[in-house]
Order: sequence, then C-alpha cells, then structure tokens
Amino acid sequence: MPFGLCSSVPAFERLLETVLIDLTWRACLVYLDDFVVFSEDLPTNLVRLKQVLERFRAAGFKLKMKKCNWGRY
Repeated sequence: MPFGLCSSVPAFERLLETVLIDLTWRACLVYLDDFVVFSEDLPTNLVRLKQVLERFRAAGFKLKMKKCNWGRY
C-alpha cells in the first residue's frame, strides 16, 4: 500500500479486522495498523498469539520482528 494515501490506513485497518474477524474483542484488538493480543494468563496468551499469527500467515502478511513487542502488559 503506497504511503501518502489518506485512505490507506483505514483500508488496512479494515483488512486486519476482516482477517481477525472472530478473534477481535475476544482475543485481540486492532487499532489503525497495530494489534494487541490479550488474555488473563501466559498460556492462554500464547494460544491466542498463535491463532493470530496463523491468520496472518494464511493472509500472506509479513511482520517486522524489530517492530514487534512481545510479552508486554
């Protein structure tokens, strides 16, 4: 998606919400071009994180590891 387009961020947010449709508000939240995976405990968080990452892989998304924050609260 090219930089500078006014509609690119909302379009990407809608794409993220579509990919994570049944996980949003249950396991993760999407805001603009970011997402957060949440849970009550670490084992549940790892399961949910795996679900989100599998969705991204299936959709062909690529993450920049240096921009990811893991295990924050």
